[in-house]
This record gives sequence, C-alpha cells and structure tokens, in this order.
Amino acid sequence: MRLGQVDFLHLHASDGTLLYAEMIKPPDFSPGKKYPVLFYVYGGPEAQNVRDMWGGATFLWHELMAEHGYIIFMLDNRGSYNRGHAFETPVYHHFGSVEVQDQVVGAQYLESQPYVDSSRIGVWGWSYGGHMTLQLLFREGKYFKTGVAVAPVTDWRLYDTIYTERYLGLPSDNPEGYRLSSPITHAANLKGKLMLIHNFSDDNVLFQNTFRMMDALTRAGKQFELRLYPQKAHGVTGAARRHMLEAITTFFEQNL
Repeated sequence: MRLGQVDFLHLHASDGTLLYAEMIKPPDFSPGKKYPVLFYVYGGPEAQNVRDMWGGATFLWHELMAEHGYIIFMLDNRGSYNRGHAFETPVYHHFGSVEVQDQVVGAQYLESQPYVDSSRIGVWGWSYGGHMTLQLLFREGKYFKTGVAVAPVTDWRLYDTIYTERYLGLPSDNPEGYRLSSPITHAANLKGKLMLIHNFSDDNVLFQNTFRMMDALTRAGKQFELRLYPQKAHGVTGAARRHMLEAITTFFEQNL
C-alpha cells in the first residue's frame, strides 16, 4: 500500500468558531485532476476524529480508499471532544443541528477546491457517526451523493438514558428536541444512495434503530441497501469486519 499525504486544516463555522479538519490525498495526487471525496464523520460528544496520531485499522482502510483515488475528509464539529465545555454546549437539547451545519462548512470548503469533484461527495460513519450520516443525507443531501450508516442511532428514545438524557433531557420535557434529533423525522428527504449496516444483536445501539429507519424509508418510498451481521456487539469484528469493509468499498465504487 502506498500512503497518501495527510493534511490538517483550519476552517471556520458560520459564527467564526474554529473547526479542525483533516484530509488524506491519494498518493499520486495531481492538482490538475478532480477527485471524489469520502467524508468520515462521528460528530457526537465524547469523541474526536481529527488527531495527529495513529488511526488504527480505520485509518488503513481510508488510506486504501485514497490509493483507489478518493480524497478522505474529516471534520470535528461543535459538540465533539477535547475542545472544552463551550465547544460541546451547542448540542445541548438538540442533536443533528449545529453538527450538520459545521460538516456542511467542510463540504463547502471542498466544493471550492479545484481538485474536488463536488458532484461525487460521499459520507460514512458508525454509531453517532451513522446517525450523522443519515442527518447529512436527509437534511443536506445537495452536498452528499451517497452514504453508509453503520449501527446508527435513529431514535434517541432507544439509546442509553445515562448518555441521552445528559444532552437531550427527559423525553417528556423535550419532545420536540427528540423528534427533530431523530433522522426518522427527515427520512422522506433522501435523494442519494444509502446503505445501512447493523449487527442484529448489537447490545449498545439496538437493532430497533435500524429497523425503525427501514420502516420510515419504506413508508417514504425510498430505496436503500442493507447489510446485517449476526454478532452480539456494537463493533463488527473478525471475518465479518473484512466482509463489511469489502461491501462498503464496493458500494462507494459503484455509487460514488
């Protein structure tokens, strides 16, 4: 494998807030060519994607995709970790709002670059990142052609109360916040290609999240692809993980 160049970027949200981003360019990058982009997103509290450190197996898969001719892009939006309380506070009582706005800043930056094919921007993420993938496709689909949501939270009433209620409060006290924070509310807006992936016995983000997402998409007449794995874990591991990454690679190669 030939490793692509990793660049760190400083962007700014609509209110001037500094946002950190990261880009991996193909190893044979040429500024005169146009490249598709693969967003990797998490976006939720207690996590950070943009880091000047070894990124493990996911980093290696991103480097593989870069070798296949994709630019890999990550941005830590407001609400994410290690930037202090004030940076996290904007997600209080509503998920999928300011995080989406900040990720759009990244998409707009990419659109302004002469080496980016802005008609071929895809997104993928896991857990809260799966939730964000759906929010971006449903609410800002003009920027994103396709996406893969792995183990996404789609209804925050189904997630751990110790986490959810810390940010959204009680469902009885914040019903509109819960409704708008659910990608299910916005499912009818899907325009691009979507793949959903979930372990059937996930003991963290329960499979009911994907089940309800499937139901909402079906009722809205929206087509999607689905991959299910028979493991009782939030992470897809072992041979299944290779199977999953091969499926995601093929999905993006065919649809992006």
